[in-house]
Amino acid sequence: MNEYAKRLIKLIDDCGTKQKARYIASLTRALLSKQIDTQKFFQLSRCIRNLTEEDLLFLSENIDQRNVSGENDYVADYRALGLLYETNNGFSYSKRAFELKKYALCYEKQIAIPESFPKKHTPLGGSCR
Repeated sequence: MNEYAKRLIKLIDDCGTKQKARYIASLTRALLSKQIDTQKFFQLSRCIRNLTEEDLLFLSENIDQRNVSGENDYVADYRALGLLYETNNGFSYSKRAFELKKYALCYEKQIAIPESFPKKHTPLGGSCR
């Protein structure tokens, strides 16, 4: 059996909910139709596996290009998975977050991925010596 097929079966088995399994199925469809590559498939699958269904639903309903306050409960989890990054004005959803919505959370819908994103936060005196 192909190693990717084994990993896919393990992902689906580890989902825990039918809805998360549907998200993995949507990602698989995107992979098979060559909308995403294998690396992107497993990056986005890791997000599905590590977030709760409620976190994924919140993301699909609230993602936009505005800055997000660091006071929200989900910020740490989203940052750990590369879905949010720090900007000079708070936090912003990353391209990966929009890809997760497009290829997994809302696969049947037309979801646009922005062409540009806010600049990442750069600390003062940012040189390393």
